[in-house]
Amino acid sequence: MNNKFKIDDMVKYTCSSFMDSPYNPLWGGLSGYIVGTIYDIRKTNYGKAKFWIDVKWDNGKTNSYMYQKDDFEFYCGKKSKENCYKCKSRLQCITRGII
Repeated sequence: MNNKFKIDDMVKYTCSSFMDSPYNPLWGGLSGYIVGTIYDIRKTNYGKAKFWIDVKWDNGKTNSYMYQKDDFEFYCGKKSKENCYKCKSRLQCITRGII
């Protein structure tokens, strides 16, 4: 279905097309540095979007997004490469150059 993100991936919102708010916490914006977890992905044929992505933000808010290419970036909360050996997202982190 969606080859970039999967359910339970941790993401940060990096596109300001929906503005910065508690429901759309722009990374580094007025809402701060809030991470979200993807909890559902659904296919759609609406406009350019191919997927709806549902995110629960660490501030307790949730939102659904018609996923566009640059809406989100992966977030890796590991402080060191050593800790990443136990991380289920290690391969994603390596592929994206995070570690």
